[in-house]
Amino acid sequence: MNNRALDAPKGPSIASGECSTESTSYVHACGHVGKLLDGMPLGICNGCDGCGNRCTSGVPMTRAEFDAIEAYLERNALPARPPQGPDIETDPVWGQVCRFRDGLVGRCAIYPVRPLICRLMGHVWWLPCPIERVGRSASVQDVTMALMEYCRLERFPYEHWARIDEA
Repeated sequence: MNNRALDAPKGPSIASGECSTESTSYVHACGHVGKLLDGMPLGICNGCDGCGNRCTSGVPMTRAEFDAIEAYLERNALPARPPQGPDIETDPVWGQVCRFRDGLVGRCAIYPVRPLICRLMGHVWWLPCPIERVGRSASVQDVTMALMEYCRLERFPYEHWARIDEA
């Protein structure tokens, strides 16, 4: 296979540092990730928690995503682990539940700054909307280009980044 076909076109990218990471709504404001997110009809999701049943721990995130989460938690005086409902710690299908899943209110405590993989829920063909509210998925080409850009970045789960900061 020709590896050149997998190379993303040049231009502003997250990896190059040419994109702003100051956004409070999301840390990837340009490049292929920004284009993908701009094309997602996120307004449909407002008030819905259908994807919340898929929240699992260990989601890899970039340092910029981790920093955005930390800043959001501090700005809103939120704990790094919201209250969990009585049976939310593990799920027989999805395993360990995400630390940011607020089990008492059934919401994501960091929704405005959630990592990219969480934003893709319901908007890509392999993570379809569980209640079929999102009528169309992002194009395979847009998702592929965005993930190629995103995967060039170092990613670890929240707990790993937190341990680095503690050291």
